[in-house]
Amino acid sequence: MSTLRKKYVHLVWSIALLVLGSVLGVGVERLLLAQQASLQREVLLTRDVPGAKSHELVMVKVEMASESRGGEHFHPGVEVGYVLDGSAILEVEGQPPLEIKAGDAFQINDEINHDVMTKSETYSGISIYIVEKGQPLATPIP
Repeated sequence: MSTLRKKYVHLVWSIALLVLGSVLGVGVERLLLAQQASLQREVLLTRDVPGAKSHELVMVKVEMASESRGGEHFHPGVEVGYVLDGSAILEVEGQPPLEIKAGDAFQINDEINHDVMTKSETYSGISIYIVEKGQPLATPIP
């Protein structure tokens, strides 16, 4: 792993802890980012990454209907997520399926294809991305 990537991973974990602690008390403008039939992403916060002119931090609330799939996709940067409510199966390319439930955290490295599937309940979580500016937050896999 390159030194720059290690710095970004360390930075995202540090920022995630600070931002997640204050997300409930922070009033920010909400913007609907993307909506699929079963998955909704709502941007809660966007900030420049200190010392990195080409990257930004994006915090998103993710909600999914019960018994649905998000659709296979990838991100142009690291994703760190925290499950607020419900449970799901996280399918990450090259890894065995992982069940995630309320209270669990996960990380997906940049440009790795992945999908999430809910079981019989709805799912909500917070994801924080360190992504290249100007790139779409998520790119679907046909």
